[in-house]
Amino acid sequence: MTLPRWNTTCALWHAGGAELVGVPAVTPIAQGVPCRLEPRWQGRENDAGTFGGATHTLAVPLGTDLRDGWPAGPWPVVAVPDAGGTAYAVVLVSVLNLGGPDAYRLAWLKRQPEPLRTPTG
Repeated sequence: MTLPRWNTTCALWHAGGAELVGVPAVTPIAQGVPCRLEPRWQGRENDAGTFGGATHTLAVPLGTDLRDGWPAGPWPVVAVPDAGGTAYAVVLVSVLNLGGPDAYRLAWLKRQPEPLRTPTG
């Protein structure tokens, strides 16, 4: 398996989604992180059932400090593309290809219904 091809960038927050979605947000802990966002089909039980209704997956470089809220929160948040983009709660994060040169983090995300407000917007 090889590293995913990064197709956008994202911003990361460690605080729970309740503090970030729909209210003025704090500055993200990281911005401009290379990533690959892909939609997930919610009808598959192993994705939607096990991972709290995940709507998307996000691949990021292994060294990225991406955390999850498994099993019950509080949910860290990512925004794609970068800080002004769509907000997603980070449900679960795993490492793929651990120990190999192609290792990376894969997160299961749940799209948030309200737009993310940034400190500048």
